[in-house]
Amino acid sequence: TWQYSTNGGTNWTNGTGTSFTLAEGTHAIDAIQVGQIDVSGNVSSVVKNAGAIVVDTSDPLFAGASTANVGINAAITTIVYDAQASNLNGGNADDGITYSIKNASTS
Repeated sequence: TWQYSTNGGTNWTNGTGTSFTLAEGTHAIDAIQVGQIDVSGNVSSVVKNAGAIVVDTSDPLFAGASTANVGINAAITTIVYDAQASNLNGGNADDGITYSIKNASTS
């Protein structure tokens, strides 16, 4: 079996499956702890988070749409918008996102 604590080891919860979900907010260094107990009752060393963990499930906020004027046949060197994204589940951060340029030819 395994247990975890989200408050620095003050309270422990029996784990189920192979993971647990952290509440939204900032979790300080050593706040998240995990330990195991085998069938003989031997207790493992407790593993603690070495850095602060921030859980933020809020949707991103944008100040508003911006317009960029690009001349016809101009060199394509201007960054109109540079979105930064992270995929915390691994893989490509752009998975599931479609980019398009209005009235643009795909040829």
